[in-house]
Amino acid sequence: MQFKYIFLEMEKLKERIILLTNIVLESNKSININNIEFPSYLLNTKGRIFLTLQKLKNSNATEISKFIGIARADCSSILNDLVRLNLVKKRRNSRTVEFYIE
Repeated sequence: MQFKYIFLEMEKLKERIILLTNIVLESNKSININNIEFPSYLLNTKGRIFLTLQKLKNSNATEISKFIGIARADCSSILNDLVRLNLVKKRRNSRTVEFYIE
């Protein structure tokens, strides 16, 4: 039973790696993910935010925006896009919203 769980988690990671690889390889184009067209400048920022969140483990939009040097509102919007794509999870911690990767 544990092996099945590990296998499913590995499949999720594989999907995330494929998505990130596409983002990096097609950084000068737009890409269609789940029928949503993303321009290249957002993909670059989206990828940087995702990789930063992986590095920080869990964080809020303010910390991530300061870390990579973009506006907090833009960072929050992109993080919510990543949540909708099921790449990132979020939870409310008092007044702040923390984002994390499972």
